Formats: sequence, C-alpha cells, structure tokens
Amino acid sequence: MTKEPLVNEEEEYIFPHGRGQKAPSAIPALRGLLRHTSTLKEGRDIPLAILPGSGINPTTVGPLVQELLSYGLEEIHLSAGGWVPSIMEYKPEGMGMGVGGEGEWGIWRTNEETVKEVRLIVDKIQQQFHDESGCA
Repeated sequence: MTKEPLVNEEEEYIFPHGRGQKAPSAIPALRGLLRHTSTLKEGRDIPLAILPGSGINPTTVGPLVQELLSYGLEEIHLSAGGWVPSIMEYKPEGMGMGVGGEGEWGIWRTNEETVKEVRLIVDKIQQQFHDESGCA
C-alpha cells in the first residue's frame, strides 16, 4: 500500500501498491479504499476502480476476492509470471541486467496456466456471490 494511492487522472484506476504489504495482507486497507471509492467517483466523467495487486496468485486470490467483492471490488492485477532461463550464451561477469539472482540473465514470462487458474477461481467466486446476493 502506498502512502498516497496512485491516481491517474486520465484513467480509471487507483493502484494501491507498496508500503511493504502484499494485497492479501492489506485487506483492511483495501476494504477502506473500496468503501470510499463511491465518494471519489462523484463528479467524475471517467469511471474509477481500485485495482489491488502484489502477491495475488492462485493461492491468495480466492480469499482476497471473497473478502472484497461485497465492497465493490471489480478488478485485480497480477503478473502471474516468473523467471525462465535465458538461452543467451555470452554472459560476461559484471554485465548483468541488474536484477540479481535467477533474473540476472533470465526472462520474465507470464504463465498462461496461472492466469487461467486465477480466472477460474475468480469466475467461480463471482458467480457464487451473484447467486447469493441476487445480483444479475
């Protein structure tokens, strides 16, 4: 969670990242942001959404969405990726990419299966929420 959420005046998102917390451990703060989003929306022509991210994966997305859906959660952000080894052969000492560890010469790739898994979990929870609340 950042001290001041990033608000892009031309877009519709508030990205409440940082402050050392991952989204799943920041549920109370996210709940508060979502609760106040309706006030922030007043007088704006552009729709506004809180976009939680950081630490969202197939293990954490279920509890996060279940907890925040009733507060107006509409979207989440995740990279769903990891480092894959580079096929690069020339890797001179001291000339890495500055990332360190396995990412020093690796390539960051989004994992399609992780995205699908998260999507299935979110869809199931949304359907259950709408069925229980009578929402269309």
